[in-house]
Amino acid sequence: MLSYARSLSFVIALALAAAPVLAQDIVGDVPADAQKDLWCGTAFGLMLKEAPAEKGGDQTGLKDAFKAGSAGLIERALPIYLESGYSNETLEAFRLKLEGEVSRTINGGETGPYTFQDCSALIGQ
Repeated sequence: MLSYARSLSFVIALALAAAPVLAQDIVGDVPADAQKDLWCGTAFGLMLKEAPAEKGGDQTGLKDAFKAGSAGLIERALPIYLESGYSNETLEAFRLKLEGEVSRTINGGETGPYTFQDCSALIGQ
């Protein structure tokens, strides 16, 4: 009887240990286009936050285009992430992690999955 209880405890412990991995696999099934939209939208948003303030001219129009593009890409991606199994809380945590990764990429510390040209093409720039 004792060995049966130990075996059952072991099986339950293994199942609980594997649960986060299984949940991550289920949540990870986001279409590649939505992943690219969220990554690029995040990158544009961070670039705009870090850009020096310019007064007037062509730079203002360009910044407005990238700001609108960033918002549009993110708005297009978020519902797909939610439909793919992310909860609002999980998605928020993922976005915070993604911001860190993207920030390191745009500041030259890492190579990202998409180039500036890849992302610009999504917003017609």
